[in-house]
Amino acid sequence: MKIVRADQIGKPGMIGSQVVEHVLRSRLVIADLSFHNPNVFYELALRHVSGLPTVQVTRQLDQIPFDLQQVRTIQIDTTDIFSLVPKLDIYKSEIALQARRALENADTADNPITTYAPGLKLNVPGHTSKSAADTAV
Repeated sequence: MKIVRADQIGKPGMIGSQVVEHVLRSRLVIADLSFHNPNVFYELALRHVSGLPTVQVTRQLDQIPFDLQQVRTIQIDTTDIFSLVPKLDIYKSEIALQARRALENADTADNPITTYAPGLKLNVPGHTSKSAADTAV
């Protein structure tokens, strides 16, 4: 898979529409909930209502919002460089493991929307779990 950071999409045009396109067409999204960026929560909601696989990460210092507390989230200790650097390989392994598991079960993505409103789903035209959009945002 090719990793694309949403804030580094380099093609000209409307940033918002490009991000939404990547969010809806990528096989996997790794959502960084750190700093409580509203855009990330908006994009995560699009993934949830689409029933598409995601992996959540956050800084250990940030509180996970109530609606997402039951979703497995990788918490990264960024207190200082001395606590972060020795654990980088562990964090990478955890993210890779969760990514593999999310992709293995892509058709049964579990999130607050699929749990509490199972009939609600946004269908993304042209998207399949094994589509040409082999990217992770």
